[in-house]
Amino acid sequence: MNKKSVIILGQSSFMDFEFLRQNVIRIPEVIDVIRQAQTYWDGLLGVKSLVLSNCFYRSDEFFQIHPEFKNLLNDLVQFALYNRLKNQNNFSTEYVLSDVNNTRVHLLVLNLLNLKEFVLKHPAIRSFNKEPKSFRSLHAVHSVSKFTMFRPTDCGIKSVKSSLKISELYKEIQCIDKDLIVLNLGIGQKVINSDFVIYDSILIDSKLNQVFSFKIASAN
Repeated sequence: MNKKSVIILGQSSFMDFEFLRQNVIRIPEVIDVIRQAQTYWDGLLGVKSLVLSNCFYRSDEFFQIHPEFKNLLNDLVQFALYNRLKNQNNFSTEYVLSDVNNTRVHLLVLNLLNLKEFVLKHPAIRSFNKEPKSFRSLHAVHSVSKFTMFRPTDCGIKSVKSSLKISELYKEIQCIDKDLIVLNLGIGQKVINSDFVIYDSILIDSKLNQVFSFKIASAN
């Protein structure tokens, strides 16, 4: 049966933790997306050469200097994890809830951009060539969360409503359609509460226990 789903995207904090950074790059779907993104990065003119997969092994200092680049890797990983869940579940996307202040991955999930366009237009490209002026806290680079509810329609993508509280948006969806499953992609996403029954999440993927089992409480 094709299940109707709510996809929850958001600020993923895996890049803040060395253990998670070095393990998430070993996930096959992540490797595949990073390899594709690498070909587009290599084709950029006037941008410093960089091996994206090696960045997962860089120090915290690297991400303090380049927070926008950290967000790019966050987005690519979440897109890869979305592909993994999609391959494992038979579902149609009815709604997407995305923390639009901290991620751009909804543009990929909603097919508003393909991966090549996403990489070429990402703010990290413009910022990466600039000399950093100062170090910033790993946690300070994130804006206050602002969730937007998107709904794919026959006429395109509709931005339904925005709120600082994701639970508020989810309650509104429940009033419209109660027969929905929730798929959670935010590794550091604090969305699991009494209002949510998670049908599937990358955190409970049995084959990825070794990736997320250590320090996952800290990541949340």
